[in-house]
Amino acid sequence: MNAYWHVFYTASRQEKLCCERLEKAGFSVYLPIVEQLRQWSDRKKKVKVPLFSGYLFVNCTDAQVSIISGFAGVVGPLRFADGYAQVRDQEIKTIQLLISTGAFAEAVAGEVTVGDKVVIDDGPLKGIEGKCVMEGGSNYMYVEVTSINQSIRFKLPAGLLRKI
Repeated sequence: MNAYWHVFYTASRQEKLCCERLEKAGFSVYLPIVEQLRQWSDRKKKVKVPLFSGYLFVNCTDAQVSIISGFAGVVGPLRFADGYAQVRDQEIKTIQLLISTGAFAEAVAGEVTVGDKVVIDDGPLKGIEGKCVMEGGSNYMYVEVTSINQSIRFKLPAGLLRKI
């Protein structure tokens, strides 16, 4: 049987704990974590939070899905009409690459317009395709993770984008 990256729902704020439990049980688990600046009334602090709240990726076979669903904190697999949601290895690698870049640059105006499909021509994200949107006067590029109907938004200089 082939193992695929399956998407699992977790209980609220249980992503990290579920990840630890599944790793201890020997499963290959991926939880994309990003650093965000949070502000309280008396201080600001950088905290690490899941990129996709309530989601966890586990490389397993279809037969192992029910075993994983039995772990504390795991609500169950993400399903579509035709079966379990599966994420391709390339999509996992794209998410890992996006997170590894850290900070993102401010956008500048360029030839790319809102709604254009684009490809990144240079830098660590070279070759990644997405969709350009405009929000608050800045250009953003969306990288679609289509198998789970989620998007990652990040800022890029428009000079790095090429319309496809």
